Amino acid sequence: PAIVSSAGWSMRFGIILAAGEYLEVDTLEGTAMLGGTADRLYTIEPDSSPLEQCLLPVGNTSVGFIPEDGTGSVVIAYRSAYL
Repeated sequence: PAIVSSAGWSMRFGIILAAGEYLEVDTLEGTAMLGGTADRLYTIEPDSSPLEQCLLPVGNTSVGFIPEDGTGSVVIAYRSAYL
């Protein structure tokens, strides 16, 4: 699955998730955890942006999800750092 952003970054992972499984990606920490517990950062594809560059800049940013087989979803949680 891949996530692409209008800010110019993308991330793609070479992993197949079974029904009910999820990959939790934390761009601040630079981690990708299967089910929130098992490290899967090694599955990030070489054409992906470094996680530290996957930011949501101030203003409008579109983010899209591209599933590998036509199914799936993405949930994005963020915290505003605007001062």
